[in-house]
Amino acid sequence: MTEKFRTRERYGEAFWHKHHEAWQLSALNQREYCEAQGIPLKAFGNWRAKKPNRSCRHRNFCTDVAA
Repeated sequence: MTEKFRTRERYGEAFWHKHHEAWQLSALNQREYCEAQGIPLKAFGNWRAKKPNRSCRHRNFCTDVAA
């Protein structure tokens, strides 16, 4: 009996950075962008949450910025 294992592909920093930049330039929200690109929304969100010192340029959405 063979079992199918679902493996999770690991993406590097350059991969996520490229997608983050492309997402910021798009008119799509995060979910729409990830669906269009075929990347996991949860993984994209996790990478963004761990990324320090992000700017507030996109959609007035600021995180990791001290008030």
